[in-house]
Amino acid sequence: MIGRSGPRTILTAALIAALCAACASGQSVPEVTHDGLQLVPHSAMERTWVKPGEDFSQYSRVGLLDCFVAFKKHWRLNHPSVRTHDIERIKKSLAEEFRKVFTE
Repeated sequence: MIGRSGPRTILTAALIAALCAACASGQSVPEVTHDGLQLVPHSAMERTWVKPGEDFSQYSRVGLLDCFVAFKKHWRLNHPSVRTHDIERIKKSLAEEFRKVFTE
């Protein structure tokens, strides 16, 4: 049986595992993304893709927006025992974890 912090712990662990697996995979990165962005070799960032012809050299920082976290449609109806307070806590916790990962 999952305890009070169980759903949060499981969801957070799954998210972190997915992000780590994506980052740590030995797969090569694409030179061009599906939407036409091109990989910038030897950039200050670990990996950077830009629209061809764009110049970002005048920028010295990157801004991060807070991550929006939502549950699948009708999730609440299928999980009536989970309190609204817990759902909000899970959303906040996941958004904080995203910020930590993307900041690193």
